[in-house]
Amino acid sequence: MAQSIDAAAYAHAFRPGAEVVPLGTLTLNREQLLLADPFLLPYEEALLPFLHPVPRGAFTVQMAVKTLKNGDKRCQFVRILFDRKPPPYWEAGLTADSLDDYLEGGELPGSVSETGYLALLDADGLAQLPPAHRERDCARYEEELKSALGRNFHNTFSHAKRGELCVFSAGWGAGAYPLYFGYEREPGADEALYPVCAVVDLLLD
Repeated sequence: MAQSIDAAAYAHAFRPGAEVVPLGTLTLNREQLLLADPFLLPYEEALLPFLHPVPRGAFTVQMAVKTLKNGDKRCQFVRILFDRKPPPYWEAGLTADSLDDYLEGGELPGSVSETGYLALLDADGLAQLPPAHRERDCARYEEELKSALGRNFHNTFSHAKRGELCVFSAGWGAGAYPLYFGYEREPGADEALYPVCAVVDLLLD
């Protein structure tokens, strides 16, 4: 797994004229961003947000699509923009349960997709989901999500917006995918600095 985002690939993916698909607006009511498999969200017992505080508000989410040599199109990056400033400095997204492993072993953990999809959301988005013990409501939620994804199916990728979830295809499918936070500059030791973007790397390269 990549230890840092490929900044050149990211810039190229979102260059003027590139294929960029709008995924809607994500409202963040807290300073917490989450990334998870949308079909497993009702069954998550303790989904932890990333440790990087993000600004509150409504922000644009975009998906960069890459055309492969065989003609297939895949989701390469998904980003949420907090500011239009360029991000020359990047930090890996870590949660409280992945911090120790990262510091000890240096291996960057990723958010796991088991179904081939991922979703960006904030902590309040979890409250919109049915609890696991309400099986009928969970089944309805899954069918609604499948239907929404089907309406936005594009050959080898799809996307959907359900409430405060921005859902998208996870690159090559099931696997672990990292998220990075881009900053306008490196924060000082005791400085609180919001990122200008958060980017999910779908690991096509």
